[in-house]
Amino acid sequence: MSLLRDSRPSASITVAKARLQKALDVDFQFSGSTREYTHGIHSFAARFPPQIPRYLITSLTDPGDTVLDPMVGSGTAILEACLLGRVGVGIDLDPLAVLLSRAKTTVLDPRAFEKVASTVVQKASARMVKMSPLFGASGARLSAYGEETQSFFEYWFERRTSLELSCLRNEIAKVRDATTRNVLKVAFSSIIITKSGGVTLSRDLAHTRPHKDPDKEPGAVLPLFQKAVKKMIVALESLVQASRGLAWGEASVARGDSRLLPMRDGCVKLIVTSPPYAIALDYMRAHKFSLSWFGYDMSSLRRLRSKYIGAESGKCQKNPTLVPELASVLSEINKQDRHKARSIANYFSAMETSLGEMHRVLQPGGYAILVVGPSSARRIEIPTHRILGALGESKGFDLLTIRERMIDRNSRQLPVSNNSVKEGIERRIYREYIVPFFKN
Repeated sequence: MSLLRDSRPSASITVAKARLQKALDVDFQFSGSTREYTHGIHSFAARFPPQIPRYLITSLTDPGDTVLDPMVGSGTAILEACLLGRVGVGIDLDPLAVLLSRAKTTVLDPRAFEKVASTVVQKASARMVKMSPLFGASGARLSAYGEETQSFFEYWFERRTSLELSCLRNEIAKVRDATTRNVLKVAFSSIIITKSGGVTLSRDLAHTRPHKDPDKEPGAVLPLFQKAVKKMIVALESLVQASRGLAWGEASVARGDSRLLPMRDGCVKLIVTSPPYAIALDYMRAHKFSLSWFGYDMSSLRRLRSKYIGAESGKCQKNPTLVPELASVLSEINKQDRHKARSIANYFSAMETSLGEMHRVLQPGGYAILVVGPSSARRIEIPTHRILGALGESKGFDLLTIRERMIDRNSRQLPVSNNSVKEGIERRIYREYIVPFFKN
């Protein structure tokens, strides 16, 4: 008998790989609503359509399997995992992403939520009356916030709006039940982070590209909040109904870094995630408009932002593996802009580390599917999908055929639309790729 290990793959591994190959045999041009259940309760830039994780989870996992999104964003994949009777685990550095993902996967009694929200509105309204100029409060400072945060509010919000938001936020903070309080905070944030409406003097917050419009007339806080609550109730009703009719799974969402996942080895069946674009979208530019009201000071948000994958930082803690295509891109960009080249190297270094962690937590026969788009810098296109494919292989993954899909840019909530021209940032974001990895 030979003492050498048989190098042939086991039957189960062969079957699992064939399952992935079969799942990839579609065009990935899914259609239909992207706002079912709680998917539409809050704007979030570049969220991927739920049909993608829904199809992949159905095709590649069985009820009870663990599905991970290590860059959970708006929680799309985790909600789909729950709806399909899987265990959904989400990790993200962004506090708003974690808050939103938890709220989206919360099965909460709509009538009980409505009652609490009504009480919050009544108490906030009474407090607003006392804060009005008739009571001599028009010059009051928002003393609970630091000087830099107050200056931020003064620039982006009308004085009346800030006082009303402060009253509403304070009443939400008094809600005892943490789950209900978190859902109310998402409703609060949703009236701030919008494309054109909302309560700020900014436009295009939903696309992470805020710019001040001095002619904008912000909406009244309480009516907009009440409208958001009604929308939330409808979403919660649909989620309750779904959880009764389906084998509802479990959800766990935590603050964390995809480069150091708080999970044991080999515990995940499927990873499905849409990593941030390389230097294309700056989530914190928008999210700080809400997070600042939740007690995060500007300096802490800046520090946090510098840790995000894709942040345009000149620091590179560890050089990425210079796979040929990455080496070529960095060389060309470096000739024009050394800082930009460092930022791109930093992005791929972070993603390489994340890929290593994904490989570690996947079980043998497991899958990691990345939905990524190309970027460009100094008019040089960065083939993110091919570079990540090569980096994944360097971490031990098998890479199957990468699939291309055209983006419905209106439903993907990007800073472009289907009617716009492909210039500048728009050259980067009109197609994306399904990058499928398999762990032997």
